[in-house]
Order: sequence, then C-alpha cells, then structure tokens
Amino acid sequence: MRESDVERLRELGLNDHEILSAVLITCLYNFATRAAQGLGVEFPHKDQVAIEEWLAGPARHQGWLIAPVAEARGGSVQEEG
Repeated sequence: MRESDVERLRELGLNDHEILSAVLITCLYNFATRAAQGLGVEFPHKDQVAIEEWLAGPARHQGWLIAPVAEARGGSVQEEG
C-alpha cells in the first residue's frame, strides 16, 4: 500500500482509523489464510456461504465500509428497512 492509496481512500471519505482497520483486517485475513494453507487446513463450503451472506447483509450496514466504494463506482448503497 502506498501513500497514494491512502490519499485515495481519504478522498473517498475514510478517516485514518477506518483505513487502519481495513489494512489490519486484510493483514489478519492474509496471515490466517497462509497459515491455514501451510497447515493443510481445508475450509468447508458452508464457511464461504456464510461470508457471502455477511457481505450481502450485515456488512452492507457498515456505511464507512461499503458507501465509499459504491460511490466511487457511480452507484449508491440502498438501506434496507
């Protein structure tokens, strides 16, 4: 990640705390995936389904996580309810 990446995320409305959170989550996921692969761990298909359901449901309500990306793509996030 370069300074230009951070600047772009700030332009999209993320603050430093949100950027750091995204970086740390990505690092943790990367580490966990590499460790699991190195140990030969296989994840059941249901875990992938659970992740996809979270991204389509609860994650959509994290405005700071979804809205800047949707807006950058010319779309908008629809609130349910």
